[in-house]
Amino acid sequence: MVSRFFVTETVSGIDRLGGYADKQKTKPHFMRVAQSIRLIVELNPEQQETIRIPYLIINYVEKDVNLLKSDETLQVTYFMDYFEEFSKTWNAIRGVMIGV
Repeated sequence: MVSRFFVTETVSGIDRLGGYADKQKTKPHFMRVAQSIRLIVELNPEQQETIRIPYLIINYVEKDVNLLKSDETLQVTYFMDYFEEFSKTWNAIRGVMIGV
């Protein structure tokens, strides 16, 4: 399975029917920009040295194209969360400690 995502996108900002394919290059009214991108990867506790299917969370904001300056820099926050679930391990440890 392939999933696609974008960091910036202008196609949905074109409100004229067929405007994207128009040879006159219809300009968008707004653009969508990723404000924050978070990749979450979890180790698979059932199978050693494997990961579960990672997932990506992207928050977008819309920017009015007419208000953007040509030299403007847009901020994007990137974060990667890589972890292993320990709840089963801690439950086993608690069981051993309480049994002692």
